[in-house]
Amino acid sequence: MSIVIQQRAYSDEQKNQRRSVILSAAEKLFKLKQYDDVTMVDIATLSAVSKGTLYVYFRTKDEIFLVYAKQEIDLFFGRLQGYLTAQSEPSGVKGVIKALGSAYAESQYMIRLLAVLHRVLESKLGFDNVLDFRRKLIPLLEVTGTECERHLCFLKKGEGKRLLLTIHGISLGLQQLADPTDVMQQVELQPDMAVYRFEFQSTLLSTVDLLLAGMEVRSKQSTN
Repeated sequence: MSIVIQQRAYSDEQKNQRRSVILSAAEKLFKLKQYDDVTMVDIATLSAVSKGTLYVYFRTKDEIFLVYAKQEIDLFFGRLQGYLTAQSEPSGVKGVIKALGSAYAESQYMIRLLAVLHRVLESKLGFDNVLDFRRKLIPLLEVTGTECERHLCFLKKGEGKRLLLTIHGISLGLQQLADPTDVMQQVELQPDMAVYRFEFQSTLLSTVDLLLAGMEVRSKQSTN
């Protein structure tokens, strides 16, 4: 049985440490269970704090999830930017696809939370929380988007971040298709239902490859 921490955190360092413990516990639960099955009581128990203490730091499970999601997204963008930056010369569509593939391969937890994140952002979080979350993503989009522009000469200045958002939209839809419910999984096992089966990463990369190739052709045609 977990021992509930009773002493109050007074200093900023103690509060930050308590907050980190709560987030770490929540992360473990989000990775082990379906989002709807995780409760605030579960998080409080695993982090060894009282439920009342938990509510001092986070008002809802959705708020905790947003912090966790931002951490995973930061890791993904860091990986993608790292792979793009490591290529000193512009590598074109092939190089960007390779970088995306490597970043997604190391970001399995982020892929799982995409659909949940979209649903949470549309829940009762409120305007301020959603606005703050999206504002914090802009620097990531801008820095990594600029790297995309360096590798893809057909992109105009500022189009890189829009490209990344487009890829996110594609990945959101594909993730839901590639991770069906139990009933849908059984349906897709039928011989005549094979067309409905999707493997997330390979389908995403091939789709983005086609998208970028089309953009490149269109750019060349417009300059002729």
